[in-house]
Amino acid sequence: MGQPRKSRKKYNTPPHPWNAERIKNENKLMTKYGLKNKKEIWKADTLVFPLIKCKKKN
Repeated sequence: MGQPRKSRKKYNTPPHPWNAERIKNENKLMTKYGLKNKKEIWKADTLVFPLIKCKKKN
């Protein structure tokens, strides 16, 4: 079942940490929507990814 004291990570990080184009896009999203940090962008991407994958499959 898992250790209740240790919660799981709720986001997936990008595959390569220093991609300049991705960083610029994330900075634009942060300023546009007033996000606190890039982890919030990654959380949203993680939540949306299965839905997009399912939609492409059908």
